[in-house]
Amino acid sequence: MDMNERLIRVPVREQDPKVRATNFEEVCLGYNEEEAVKEASRCLNCKN
Repeated sequence: MDMNERLIRVPVREQDPKVRATNFEEVCLGYNEEEAVKEASRCLNCKN
């Protein structure tokens, strides 16, 4: 991958606001396997 190519950050899935207003469950749902691999492939050294 070219150092100038920026990879878009994968947003973390969250509960819908209407649902989370009715419970005490964790709001952040985290990544599924595909999203985690994509996010982990981002370059940490060049801040992409």
